[in-house]
Amino acid sequence: MDHREHGGYYYKINKTRGDKLYLKCATPNVYCKGSAIKNGNGPIVPKKTHSHDAYGPEYHELETKNIFRSTLVERARSETIELKVIYDQEAIRNPHAAGIYSWPTAESSMRYARRSTLPPLPSTLRELSEFLDMNVDRYQCDNSRFYQEWMVDRYGKYSVMFACNDLISAVINQGANELHADGTFKVVPSTPHCRQLFIIHLILQNHSIPVCYVLMEAKTEASYRKVLERFKIKYPEVRPVSIMIDFETALRQVFVDTYPEAHVYSCWFHYVQSLQKNIRKMGYSRYIQQNREAKMCLKMCAVLALLPAHQIEMGFQEIKNHAQNNGVLLPRFFTYMSSFWLSIKGPECFSVYGQPRRTNNNVESFHSTLQQTFQVAHPNLWKMLDHLKTIAVKQHIVVTQLAAGLTTSRSVKFKYILNSMRIKNSTALLSTGAITVKEFLIQCSHCTDRYLSTELNWHDATDDSEDEIQNNDGILNAPIPAVEDAAGVVDPQFMVIAEDLVPVAENNIEPVVNVIEDYDDMDFIIPEDGELNIWQQFRNDADEEEEITFVEVPRNLYELYPPVDETNICIVCRMEERTHALIPCGHRVLCVDCVTQLQAQRCPLCNSDFDMVLRIW
Repeated sequence: MDHREHGGYYYKINKTRGDKLYLKCATPNVYCKGSAIKNGNGPIVPKKTHSHDAYGPEYHELETKNIFRSTLVERARSETIELKVIYDQEAIRNPHAAGIYSWPTAESSMRYARRSTLPPLPSTLRELSEFLDMNVDRYQCDNSRFYQEWMVDRYGKYSVMFACNDLISAVINQGANELHADGTFKVVPSTPHCRQLFIIHLILQNHSIPVCYVLMEAKTEASYRKVLERFKIKYPEVRPVSIMIDFETALRQVFVDTYPEAHVYSCWFHYVQSLQKNIRKMGYSRYIQQNREAKMCLKMCAVLALLPAHQIEMGFQEIKNHAQNNGVLLPRFFTYMSSFWLSIKGPECFSVYGQPRRTNNNVESFHSTLQQTFQVAHPNLWKMLDHLKTIAVKQHIVVTQLAAGLTTSRSVKFKYILNSMRIKNSTALLSTGAITVKEFLIQCSHCTDRYLSTELNWHDATDDSEDEIQNNDGILNAPIPAVEDAAGVVDPQFMVIAEDLVPVAENNIEPVVNVIEDYDDMDFIIPEDGELNIWQQFRNDADEEEEITFVEVPRNLYELYPPVDETNICIVCRMEERTHALIPCGHRVLCVDCVTQLQAQRCPLCNSDFDMVLRIW
């Protein structure tokens, strides 16, 4: 409501004639004949006197209400967060105003203000690109345009790129040369239709900085090639030395072609995840849970990726020999390993030997944080773009803090450091010939205990407890040169120095990426797959024995309830005989009463339209 103040009274519009406004007293819950007239831009001229005092309690209450309403409307117009959240935040700040201006009353004004600033949703990415081309400055990141360009592949599929040029330059100028990339479908807008949001991260001082976002209509090699070609042209200063992606074949090939000088490798976690999913699919879960040696074979297969690529086939042969010697029967799983990972993908694809990072938990955690922020699977387009722009603005602050040597996130947890030390120690022993390939696989097999035990229900197992780790003195206490971690987070007291071994520089302790948010990641756990836990609980509950109540059935049940010929009973009322058929489908399914009461002109059996009804005698 448009209120106008004059002389200690509030007025509202009663009627208009041309430029002349006829006003009446707007004081609530008071019968007042006070009125005034306003000509165009002229002053308010009182006409009839008011029946209450100026600047009274009603005046101050209405003033409080108007200020509260103006704040809500302004925030609804300038922000993209949910309107109810805005109201709740302001209600907490001003509970007195909220007591006289409730959410149902405020909602309509706030929605009107929101609609006046947000344009209609485009139906396609092409329409979005056309709108952004005409409004290139709509999204700004640190006084730089956030929207970059649109592109279309040879099949007509569109992609729209968002990035901050200044942010990418700042990250590259500090020496970032490691790139992570992945896509997610769970946060793409509901409209327009998109296959995924493709995100590129650069690793700076062991921190993951998201620098580029691409809405894509397709996940084909042609679309990826167009996106990466344009990205390389726009940002030639980005020259990654290593690139981590998932096992998507199209994406991997395009990265290899676009950045031939970089080493492209895949995430160890996704490899382990694929193994456990196929174990479930093949029905080996219970067998592996009950067979200690079968469980060891699976864990050894999981750590094959820690071997150099040229030793992986040798390691797999050792696993099969171990299975044969111990009576382990996993023929389908071994065939899958041989045909898919060794033949189709190749050891070079999934080996993470010598890489500074073996998993992309930073990318998966970022996807999960986006989903938690939106609280819905597919958020509003404008809300999503505004949030991505806000993230880019925050990254400028983080990069500035890193340049000044400040700490921007929690230090790496000890469990990550200890896990990397175990892998590093075993890798060094393998490199010097102190242990064989099989011994390396056995020593590193415990690294996947936590993930596999969670996914495959190994809760009653004894060999994935801390006792096994403590008993592996050969792993923890083996002499190994102290190699400083790249992130500078390794406590020297946990490193054993020996002068008689050659340092293995390429196998430094894996620095776990510190994501630039307050994340709390778990080993090998993708936060987006957290909902699987509830289904696991359902499966566990289903395995428990149920107490079935005994119900005594009468011996003369057949006489009490004689069988009924269902083939000739109306399928709607289940009482009368079928007498009418529907044309053209020909189904005789209705009685005479149900035919007359049928509202929709559709057959209740096949759901097809019918033109007429025919009586069948």
